[in-house]
Amino acid sequence: LIDARPQPSPLASHSPLLAHCQGLALDARPSSGSAGRDVQVAWALAEWDPLLSVGQTPPPSPGTAIEALAHQRSLLVRLAPNCTAGTDRACSQQFLADGAFAVSLVLTNWLGSSATTLLRFERTAAPAPAAAILGPRRLRYPAARELRIESFAQPSACAGSGVAGLRYRWDAVPAAPASILTANAQVVAAAHALSPDSEHTWTLTVIQTPETTVDSVTTRMTRSPPVAMLAGGNRLLSLADPAVTFALDASGSYSQDYPGGQLQFRWECAQNLKVRDALVGMQPLDCALLTNSSLRGPTLLVDAARLSAHATTFMP
Repeated sequence: LIDARPQPSPLASHSPLLAHCQGLALDARPSSGSAGRDVQVAWALAEWDPLLSVGQTPPPSPGTAIEALAHQRSLLVRLAPNCTAGTDRACSQQFLADGAFAVSLVLTNWLGSSATTLLRFERTAAPAPAAAILGPRRLRYPAARELRIESFAQPSACAGSGVAGLRYRWDAVPAAPASILTANAQVVAAAHALSPDSEHTWTLTVIQTPETTVDSVTTRMTRSPPVAMLAGGNRLLSLADPAVTFALDASGSYSQDYPGGQLQFRWECAQNLKVRDALVGMQPLDCALLTNSSLRGPTLLVDAARLSAHATTFMP
């Protein structure tokens, strides 16, 4: 008999490697070999090597017939999320678990002859959006400066949406002050918003429903030295008039870490040593010999007569 043995020739709607978001249609209608008569169709899960994610329902055991779910004689089978059965196709969602699997197609003609073929596929785990906090995992940063933590995010290939479809959530342990901005892909902490020596772990969660990606960084805020400022800067003063008193004013000095905070002052004096106008070193000089002012205050009043009396000349 002509065409006594059917020739199963199923077609797949996708390549053998499937992304998590992709469904799969298997079409046996191009098959032949039944001399124009109806052919019996049997789709089955022949093999399965699971790669289950947490909470994912496993598909049936190998050997389970797909057509038992609906439309036993369908030549067209759809394995897809939220698919619905129709008059010309069977529909299954429970074969959508991740892993490597093979679907068998068995065709049997009216004479009882049959033939089998296998279609092999691999379905990847659910792809999550790509996300990373830029820079080192541990960051030391001055508390006196604005802190910025930048991140990069890219949507997964399955989502079908751009970066605008991503949602960001920042969490800090311990909790950070409410004044710190954690909008979208960055954290912005104004200068002095975080205390010196404080340490926080910042965790970024990028959400692209239903998947998420997490990254984290730890920051430690460091102290900065106070800024000493002398009004007037370097000056050339005449000691010709012993009655002259000149002031060294450091009241403009400030703390970088605690704006407006109190500072402690300590004055130290030294005399330049020169040989023929060439500076060869410095010699300590007791400031108390030059002034009646406190050496622990912001202003030092230097008496010209005392300075002239205690200045020494170094000769070779």
